[in-house]
Amino acid sequence: MKLSRLIPAVALCACGFAGLTSCDDDKFELDMYYMRLDRFTDYNEDGYWAQCYDPASAAGADIDGVHFTHSVTITEWDGVKYYSWNGFCPSKVYDLTDYTDAGTWLDHQWGAMESESWHKTHKAYVIGDWDVREEAYPETLSGSESCVISLEDGASFMPLTISVSNAAYAYYTMLNGSAFSSPFTKDDYLRLIVTGFLDGEKTGMTRIDLAADNVYLTNFTEVDLAPVGSRVDRLVFTMEGSDSGQWGLNTPAYFAVGGFTYAIDK
Repeated sequence: MKLSRLIPAVALCACGFAGLTSCDDDKFELDMYYMRLDRFTDYNEDGYWAQCYDPASAAGADIDGVHFTHSVTITEWDGVKYYSWNGFCPSKVYDLTDYTDAGTWLDHQWGAMESESWHKTHKAYVIGDWDVREEAYPETLSGSESCVISLEDGASFMPLTISVSNAAYAYYTMLNGSAFSSPFTKDDYLRLIVTGFLDGEKTGMTRIDLAADNVYLTNFTEVDLAPVGSRVDRLVFTMEGSDSGQWGLNTPAYFAVGGFTYAIDK
């Protein structure tokens, strides 16, 4: 598996990674990796994944040894086919425009909230579009989860950190509201949930506030994934928010991933 080495292999005390329950004398060498998003190159002229609406893309996107799930749904009405997607979509769009008044967010759903300085050194990220019909807090795997990160070869790994931000679509909808959702107040929130699984068993989870108490993520922020578990083979991403109804989350269920680090037991 060809990956970008973050730092040279080091001896780390890996409790639980190889089935241990304590770290007395035994230590395991872990190779640590930083996923290079700039290694993905299949973009269209608008700056997002050229295969985003291609049904063949259901196999997902592989970036620098990391696998991102993706699915495409086609519905037909009065002889016209309509395409939608869930999962992850690589993007290098740098567009912080508010399209609320124009009503054209679905034409601009691949942007992330990021600072100019961050963009200068990070030219790409991944937009997540979660299927709101799923459980926000999964205890088991159904096999149809929309937003899942794993390694290309399916091996287990130790999740270390992930950088996340709001998608522009979700951010401006929280500020302004839409035909389907209300503008946020101090009491509203939008939350990203990351749950680890190993061989189908839940290993842990962590919650990340994308918006809470009138504070919004507007740049990529690194989050510690230690609560998710020291050994997983899947990271499942789900969401919850205060603006929810009969059909689930009303706020656009979008988020952005700008970096991911993990370790593999040598």
